[in-house]
Amino acid sequence: MGVDRVPEVPEELDDFVSDGYITDVLGKIKEGKEAEVYLCAADPRLGERFLAAKVHREVARRRFRDDGIYREGRVIGSRTVRKAIEKRSAFGQEMMGATWLAYEYDNLRDMEEAGVPVPHVWAHAEHALLLSFIGSDEGEAAPPLFTLRPGKEEAWALYRQVERALTLALGAHRIHADLSPYNILVAEGTAYLIDWPQGVDPRKNPNARALLDRDVRNVLQYFGRYGVTVDPRAVADRLWQRWERGEL
Repeated sequence: MGVDRVPEVPEELDDFVSDGYITDVLGKIKEGKEAEVYLCAADPRLGERFLAAKVHREVARRRFRDDGIYREGRVIGSRTVRKAIEKRSAFGQEMMGATWLAYEYDNLRDMEEAGVPVPHVWAHAEHALLLSFIGSDEGEAAPPLFTLRPGKEEAWALYRQVERALTLALGAHRIHADLSPYNILVAEGTAYLIDWPQGVDPRKNPNARALLDRDVRNVLQYFGRYGVTVDPRAVADRLWQRWERGEL
């Protein structure tokens, strides 16, 4: 996937420049409803050529307008903050945006520690995360899974990677909760799970099992078109039961 050149450095990324993580913003990789992602030139001292900067949009413009299903079980500041978020006041939306980014930061770090293939988090700012770039040495971003048309053998190999990632995540008490072929990137045969702000803890969120079911179903709807004949309910049942028994 190519990038579109941007006329100037977005102000949300100023901290990454001043803190010595990046030297330039080379272009925009993605513009979505939840975030914009920019290709950045990494400071040579980091040992990386490129980094990816993800700028979270304002909550009012995000797709997760009814995000209560993800917030259940989370500890969100004081009673005043919780009330403001529930009422979606201007202050509440500002706080919701901050917690949204903070949860993605924490989820990505926890998932990397658990061995889940996710982007490494280099730094965070008020509205942005600085991540490892998943793509080629020439700055070509890895394609999302939904753009690929794999043969049966490749489809099975990628599916096994995704199921393994879901297993590792659940073993670390986390469910992605919005997984689909749109937020799985494939680089050199490896599947990376991205976009984790809504990830939930199954020990605390009563919607966790339904969200796991949805993740597995979304993934297998795609892979089923390429010869991966697996019952999504059976997969979700097996993963959930192993998690409940402490086997993951």
